[in-house]
Amino acid sequence: MQSMRMRGFKRRRNLVPRKYRSIPKIGVSKVVRNSRLDLTRTLVGGNAFRFTSLLRMLTRWSNKQKYSGLAYIVDGDTIRVNDQSIRLSGLDAPEMGQCATDSSGVWYDQGEYVKDALTDLIGGKHVTIQVESIDKYRRQVATVYYNGMDVCEWLVNHGYAVAAYGNQYKSSERFARLAKRGIWGDKDSINPQDWRRGNR
Repeated sequence: MQSMRMRGFKRRRNLVPRKYRSIPKIGVSKVVRNSRLDLTRTLVGGNAFRFTSLLRMLTRWSNKQKYSGLAYIVDGDTIRVNDQSIRLSGLDAPEMGQCATDSSGVWYDQGEYVKDALTDLIGGKHVTIQVESIDKYRRQVATVYYNGMDVCEWLVNHGYAVAAYGNQYKSSERFARLAKRGIWGDKDSINPQDWRRGNR
């Protein structure tokens, strides 16, 4: 009977993790604390990629904000408001120095043309910024509103920019193309992204 009890006792001791067998006189509460610490290290260390992705997602969520200020035009798809650089969402405008021939045969700078149009619309005026994300250049990517009007949609609808980085303005681009508005009326206009590939 005694030998059976000993064997049973040994089997029960084998259930204790090996790392705790050699710890003399350690309290149960300390073992529990150490186990929780090991679990935390495992979750964070073993899933570092997921943890980092979660932090990025939370950062993007925290960057969603809405504020107002005076608009200063940098180029056709970038403005500054309250000393913050803002990339207009959902579009891509011609770059400064990107040239084309208009319908009357005049060679001109499309980037300057679009910048002037945007300046006439909102330059020095009060606009509302709805931040959506932060791009790789640490600019806020945002939808800009002026008197309740979506400025990004206005640019695409009037042929001053190409719908890009999403589908929200694709229908406006189709309308501008059919009506030959803005850059779509030019003879040799190209997509700004294609122009950058050949000139940068």
